[in-house]
Amino acid sequence: MMNHITLDDFKKLAQKHQPHCVSIFIPTHRSGQEVNQGLDQRMLKNKLKAVRLALAEYQLNEREIDELLQPADALLAGTSFWKKRSDGLAIFISPGEFVYYSLPVKFDAFSFVDTHYYLLPLIPYLNNEGHLYLLSLSLNEVKLYAGTPHDLDEIEEAAQYLPAGMEDALGSDTKERNLQFRSQQTGGVHTMYHGHGAGKDDAKGEILKYFKIVNDGLMKILHNEKAPLVIAAVDYLVPLYAEVNDYKNLWQESIAGNPEHVDHATLHKKAWELLADHFDSVRSEKSGLFEEALANKRAAYKMEEVIPAAVNQRVDTLFVSKGDEVWGTFDREKNDIRIEKEKAENNTGLLNLAATHTLLNGGRVFVMPPENMPETTSKLNALLRY
Repeated sequence: MMNHITLDDFKKLAQKHQPHCVSIFIPTHRSGQEVNQGLDQRMLKNKLKAVRLALAEYQLNEREIDELLQPADALLAGTSFWKKRSDGLAIFISPGEFVYYSLPVKFDAFSFVDTHYYLLPLIPYLNNEGHLYLLSLSLNEVKLYAGTPHDLDEIEEAAQYLPAGMEDALGSDTKERNLQFRSQQTGGVHTMYHGHGAGKDDAKGEILKYFKIVNDGLMKILHNEKAPLVIAAVDYLVPLYAEVNDYKNLWQESIAGNPEHVDHATLHKKAWELLADHFDSVRSEKSGLFEEALANKRAAYKMEEVIPAAVNQRVDTLFVSKGDEVWGTFDREKNDIRIEKEKAENNTGLLNLAATHTLLNGGRVFVMPPENMPETTSKLNALLRY
């Protein structure tokens, strides 16, 4: 199980093209009667029934369907699995592949079978639409979190790359200094490195070495991510970490105080307070450009214009109507689309197609309520690169 998905993960999923690719999204619950009564399990069970019917239409027999869906069926029997969920579960299955992500995103229940995966529900999480990272940093502990407007979840797999703390990074000979540093974190810390003295310089040097190891591990996880990274640490550690930081989107403001003593809900609240205006301003700025860009032929809202532009790397920013999909086909050689009334074996989701290509081509995607779209008569609006 992964509780975080990166752009690299997304690209691997997007590159999958073979028969019988299954995508399932369901909302899940962290606790409460929904967990106690097994409602999330029932939701997945219902979606798997729908998938079985769809696979049968592709002429798979019962044995082949059972074999393909066996890993997902096993999740239904795992009682402990359902007690440690986030807000949404995304499952991707194809011959020889089974992967799932438990993410702090409330997905609408949805299933899809085609020659590729359906990835549109993941895009708001990936493309800076309220997506942030938080690095909880002290001399004793390092934790990385992924956050959305809804919650903050620790990225469990980050432990493979990050040290547990300063002693873990530099060895047991740092223990005595570590104890000294710890006692200084709550008072007088801003003058810790002022003046001269080998002891003070050594102390600073060790912390910088420790933070360099943290940074190197962090870059293995976030090396091509775009979401802002907020630091939660006592004040004197923040500028020291900034000295060694290589992540391009390190947020200038930090959460002050020792994060070891702060619960997840408080960290989330403080991080969102720092970034809410930023997320709103980016979306508003891009949306505000649409009318002028349309007059200058640098924007589009007709499906027959937006779909080819997205596939051919011409879209800078794509606005997608939330909760909608348009079924049809796209002929890449002729740059021609055909819209159809419903999902069929030989068509696909055109909104998913446009959004996936825009993200893969380095563009930005905003999934918005229909009434907030720049041009409300269309389910797709685009700002064009040329």
